[in-house]
Amino acid sequence: MPVNGNAPALCRVSPPFAVSGDLKIWLMRLDDYFEENAIPDEKRYSYTKLLLSQKERFPKDSTDEV
Repeated sequence: MPVNGNAPALCRVSPPFAVSGDLKIWLMRLDDYFEENAIPDEKRYSYTKLLLSQKERFPKDSTDEV
């Protein structure tokens, strides 16, 4: 049961961004993710910024624990 009536019971994981990947395709997939999971428009920019900043701080070959 969702916490509130607007949230889906299960959300799929947001698509990971690969540095060598195509940014335009990733943004389209991220937009699909937002739509499927009913992420409000006012939260999309900050969530996208968070995903990109995490990628910068924790690159794939990093030995740091997340």
